[in-house]
Amino acid sequence: MEATYVSTFTVYSSCLLLLLLLVVVVSWKALNWVWFRPKKLEKHLKEQGFRGNPYKLLHGDFKEMSTLYTEAQSKNLNLSDDIVPRVIPQYLGAVKKYGSIYCSHQLCFLLFASFLPAKRNRRMKQIAREVNGSVREMINTRRKAMRAGEAGSDDLLGLMLQSNSQEIEKHGNKDFGMTTEEIVDECKLFYLAGQETTSALLVWTMVLLCRYPEWQARAREEVLQQFATKDPDFEGLNHLKIERHTNEVHRSFSST
Repeated sequence: MEATYVSTFTVYSSCLLLLLLLVVVVSWKALNWVWFRPKKLEKHLKEQGFRGNPYKLLHGDFKEMSTLYTEAQSKNLNLSDDIVPRVIPQYLGAVKKYGSIYCSHQLCFLLFASFLPAKRNRRMKQIAREVNGSVREMINTRRKAMRAGEAGSDDLLGLMLQSNSQEIEKHGNKDFGMTTEEIVDECKLFYLAGQETTSALLVWTMVLLCRYPEWQARAREEVLQQFATKDPDFEGLNHLKIERHTNEVHRSFSST
């Protein structure tokens, strides 16, 4: 009986000792990961001449960045003001204080952070999957309609699918055409990039016309002279000199 008790006590003691050892090892690795290794890296970077904010446990520079962003958003922005201090004030301040190298390290960190399983990143991935699924379904539906002779090729997607099908038939090999995923990417590129640039162009055009009423009056008069009560068409649009307004927008706001 006594031997059994001693044996059981020995097993429990060994398990407890192993558990305690495991806790110590994990705790040390975690502490090394969140504190000792970053501080060591910070020391080496300073020795090599790299300047920057001191390492802060867990939150880093996020509090300071949030404060700068809130302050920048609270200020009124005139049309002629520089947009950079309002959009990315933290990087502008870092460049002025430490130089462009520090800012590049911050951008690298944010790029790495975009792969972390945070709530925002998970939501972005979910939206990407939904967009890909919707575009893929649209492509498959259009393919079935084209095979049945129910749909034409008078739009971007139709032209793309028709050209892809002709390329495959010409070479007799699917490797010469685009895959469905490649077509999905092309559709997203044309739609999202085109929508963004076109909407930005229209918005800034309206802003400039509002700032210069005399040009707004000239543009309105020219449109009325060209079309009167008719609906605008491509032939009539080609005769308008109003294109100078959009060219000025492109010149002044090259991001569009």
